Amino acid sequence: MITALKIEYEAVRCLMTNVHERTGTDVFTTGELADSGRRIALVESGMYNVTAAARTQEAIDRFSPVAILLVGVAGGLRDDIRIGDVVVGTKIYALHPGKEDDSGVRTRLESLKPNENLRQSAANVDGDGTWSATLSMRPTVHFKPIVSGDRVLNSRHSESARLIAENFSDAYAIDLESYGVAEAAHLKGVPALTVRGISDLADGNKRPATDVVDQPLAAANAAQFAAAVIAGFVSVLPRPKIPPDDGVLAVMADLAQAVHVKWTGIQRRRAVDPRTPMAVRWTASGGRTGRFKDIGGFFAQAPDHRLVIRGGPGSGKTTMAGELVLDVLERRAPEDSVPVLFSLGTWDPTKQTLHQWLVDELHRSHPGLGARLPSRLGERRTIAEALVHAGSIFPVLDGFESIPPPVRVAAVAAINRLQNGCSVVLTSRTSAYDELGSDEKLSGAEEIVLEPLRPDDVADYLSGDRWRKVRSALIDTPGSKLAEALDSPLMAWLAREVHDVQRRHPDELYARSTEDVSVQDIKKGLVDAFIEAAYPEYPVDRHAGAPVGNWKARQTRRWLRFLASKVRRDAIEWWRLDATVPGLAVLCRFLVGATLGFGMGTAMTDVTAGLVTAVILGALAASERFLRFAGVGDLSTPHTFRFGREELKRDLGSMMLTLLIGTAGFALLLFGFFVGVGGSWRNFAVVAVAVTSMIAGLVLLGWLFLHGRKSKSATVTTIDVSHAISPSSTLRDDRNVAVIGLATFLVLLVPVGLFTIGFASAVPLAGGFGLAFFFGSAYFRFCVARVVLAAGGRLPWRLMTFLRDAADRHMMQQVGAVHQFRHDLMRERLRG
Repeated sequence: MITALKIEYEAVRCLMTNVHERTGTDVFTTGELADSGRRIALVESGMYNVTAAARTQEAIDRFSPVAILLVGVAGGLRDDIRIGDVVVGTKIYALHPGKEDDSGVRTRLESLKPNENLRQSAANVDGDGTWSATLSMRPTVHFKPIVSGDRVLNSRHSESARLIAENFSDAYAIDLESYGVAEAAHLKGVPALTVRGISDLADGNKRPATDVVDQPLAAANAAQFAAAVIAGFVSVLPRPKIPPDDGVLAVMADLAQAVHVKWTGIQRRRAVDPRTPMAVRWTASGGRTGRFKDIGGFFAQAPDHRLVIRGGPGSGKTTMAGELVLDVLERRAPEDSVPVLFSLGTWDPTKQTLHQWLVDELHRSHPGLGARLPSRLGERRTIAEALVHAGSIFPVLDGFESIPPPVRVAAVAAINRLQNGCSVVLTSRTSAYDELGSDEKLSGAEEIVLEPLRPDDVADYLSGDRWRKVRSALIDTPGSKLAEALDSPLMAWLAREVHDVQRRHPDELYARSTEDVSVQDIKKGLVDAFIEAAYPEYPVDRHAGAPVGNWKARQTRRWLRFLASKVRRDAIEWWRLDATVPGLAVLCRFLVGATLGFGMGTAMTDVTAGLVTAVILGALAASERFLRFAGVGDLSTPHTFRFGREELKRDLGSMMLTLLIGTAGFALLLFGFFVGVGGSWRNFAVVAVAVTSMIAGLVLLGWLFLHGRKSKSATVTTIDVSHAISPSSTLRDDRNVAVIGLATFLVLLVPVGLFTIGFASAVPLAGGFGLAFFFGSAYFRFCVARVVLAAGGRLPWRLMTFLRDAADRHMMQQVGAVHQFRHDLMRERLRG
């Protein structure tokens, strides 16, 4: 992407991620577009056609790009165009070629047309209309000619304006670089397109004061539209092929084998046996019907290899997706993409592109893919990055309903931007997917809906002589209580899991159904037995995909009952765990005021005054009403550092460089001073440590709480839990805020003590502030609550591990920042 001005460069640069910055004589910045994940090289060419053409030729020779876009601002030439509108050049005129004599200037008309595929991609983007959803205004996109000259036009009556009116009356905009870029790309045979945002109307009203406002707006609109054009254009390009001799195919084969082993183990645990698969029936959007075993063949025949699997809770969506993964692995050729199932509960589409998230998940689940490969764009990619960007990973995205509702539309839009040829499967509860509008769903995808189980299907699933009586009852009396109880894959799976894993005889289930009990009683009995089967009292053989916790049924029933009966709003929110311990929240607020009061009182007078102040401030802080009156925010909600990723990288580097140079310089000055005056090494060491601590503390404190707010690189803010992605991420974020805040105050102890009020006052003062900050965190309250509850046997010591393990055992599921019981029946039964 070519830009001429700094403001144009920055407008594109802020849309990039994984950036390799330009350094030294290297004028090119490389990275990925945030929305599409496509690789781009960005350059600020400078003004005028000659320099822009030279940079364009240099970019083509170095990167061999599939397309070139000139992006930036231009002057408008028509009355029906507004500041901020976007003009896509359908023809580029050269303004000044020609001959000038006594009769005047005779213009020689020269023009170049853009690449048709790029122009069509731009038309598609304009027709879709979603590209401008995040902009402050909705610009109009004009597909019109652009004039390119060699001087800035700010008049409707100048000689250049007259030439334009006479010779280029259909032009809508004027700039200084379009023709140079278009000609260089044309000579090299590279597709090119000009996208301009209108920053002025070339009517004499262009002023520096207006440029400050209008140019950033125009540049941002043009950059946003150009990014969408690239995403649409590259989607029609063929997927890059991986040379078989570079070892990547071997890596893909190893990954395919690892995925196969994992899902074979998981399906075995779910009792999905190839000899007796669960006959889940489904109906496709076109009316076709099928069973569990038919899903692979149906997907193979789908024109775009895109599929949405919908169904109710417990209908078998994840199991169906796992079976599809295994089927695709059986069919795949060595060069085909590898199907990998990803749980969508960890993805936040407002913070991570789909490509970035897929790469991160692959790094986490398959660490070997983190090895780096050489890249021709200046930085080294990992194997996972190479596979994702080559379209060699087939993402099977499970649990669309676990994405917070406010960002579901953005999530589907990101999935839709996957390059052409990339297969994708999405599973979702029917209610969550149906909330999307018709134009917000997965484009080009076949849809199947999982149907309730039929009695004969359940009978086929429950194979073996042990199940003879149950199967007979299901077939002979399809309207029986037993048939109604086992009408979903969840209940059928529970029945098999309980009686096969726990080694109970299925005749007990049959006998239970003949008693004077309700269908709900039968289901509750299966839930009770499942908890014992999920957490056996005796050791069991482990296999790939099995949970790793060593929990027992007796203790887990007590823990699960506590969680089911005490948590708020049927969701387990770790930051509200203190509410289950009477008085704990008040105690923690008291500690905040007490430590702060003790520190200030002791620093100003003595320990006695500190204790008195601690009691007074602690009593006041224990009241939520007082804290609100004092302007203290909500202490019950977790906090985080809000980072601007690229700004953070820039600021962090400058901070570390400043810290290094500053401390080294002070150390040298102090060393010279002490050597000169014959000072002792002990005094030099004390002062050096003091100065280093002071600099480090001030830099850290100022960067986090002052500079971060100005540069948008980092600031402390409350987490919006409705948009949070996982419990572990919010817990980690709040812990980091608490620990860094405490450390920031403690790092300042030495310099404050040496140079101002002395150690005796500095220690309680800084310690009081730091501990008050830490005690006020949600993380601290969670830790205290966890200790109290675990000591009383009401919860396990490793609570978060237990919750993750419960999700692996299908007792719970993660939904955003909370855990929930997987089925209402389980929660209600545990509540008793």
